[in-house]
Amino acid sequence: MAAEVHSQSTVATRRSRRDDGDERRVSKRLPIELAVRYRVFRGKRTVTGSGTTLNMSSSGILFTTESGESALRRGERVELSVSWPALLHGRIGLNLIVVGYLVRVEGKRAAMIIHGYDFRTSGSTGP
Repeated sequence: MAAEVHSQSTVATRRSRRDDGDERRVSKRLPIELAVRYRVFRGKRTVTGSGTTLNMSSSGILFTTESGESALRRGERVELSVSWPALLHGRIGLNLIVVGYLVRVEGKRAAMIIHGYDFRTSGSTGP
């Protein structure tokens, strides 16, 4: 009987750790709001839109999507262009280009797993 009680409490503990969501993440997510533009690839067709990051980590990004667009789907390949807050040489804007796959889509929010990234210049902000 004691073994039975122990196994039930272990199951309850495992469930509570799984329910809080942090257990599954490889990297800690940081709350950060930056403007984004996204492209989702569907064969020869591309769905584009804009939104805002809600949180980011080295392995994934949660971002908002536009209303009234075609629904995004889990598993689709996505490219996200994030307006980076730092300037190159103090005057050249940067974009973080992230590629990966959508792992969750709920209403006007989508989460992606990052498979690769690169920084690209977006133009000069100085004289």
